Amino acid sequence: MTQILLYQCNQGIALATDSKAVCFLPDEQASSFEVQKMFGLSPHVILLTAGAGYGILLCRQLQSLVKSRGFSRLDEIIELAKAFLPDQIAEVYAEEIYRSDRQELDRVYFVFAGYNPDQTEDRFQFAILASENFGEPLHTVKTGRAVAIPRKLGIEYKLSHLTAGAGELDEALALCESFLIKLCRETQEVGPPLHLVRITEAGINIQTRVSVE
Repeated sequence: MTQILLYQCNQGIALATDSKAVCFLPDEQASSFEVQKMFGLSPHVILLTAGAGYGILLCRQLQSLVKSRGFSRLDEIIELAKAFLPDQIAEVYAEEIYRSDRQELDRVYFVFAGYNPDQTEDRFQFAILASENFGEPLHTVKTGRAVAIPRKLGIEYKLSHLTAGAGELDEALALCESFLIKLCRETQEVGPPLHLVRITEAGINIQTRVSVE
């Protein structure tokens, strides 16, 4: 299960995720491997996915569609995703591209985050689209400005109580990095490389930590 952390403030958006995927075999043995879970959609918009593995396939398809349409704004990309993704999810199940006997693996999340350079207020925004149970329609998940996927109330609490100021994003990313490192050492379902993303007026900056040793 991918872990995604997100924090939004007036200075920008901090995002963090790992790169590990786990496949459960019929004999209940788990096999893990590294996958891409983060996709650039425009110079100011990024997409992350968590949950069921088919989310990665749909992100790649959406990335190609966004490029072909020439979309760059966060709002127009989200509207495109809301129209595109439900049909693709239905096709995944109809064609049995994906099948799981584990209920907790049926959920899928798509996290969109970006910067709107032509707006004077609320320039940094994000949206989370999810189907959290088998057959459930894709819907918008309502959250505060700090969220963990899957939900982890401890880190959400720490992020939501950061002091506003110039170093806010740095502190948020440091908290996210420490939390992911802790998960990597405590669970088999989260692992490096870890990607730490900063979205500001300057664009999208990604730093990668290849090891937690």
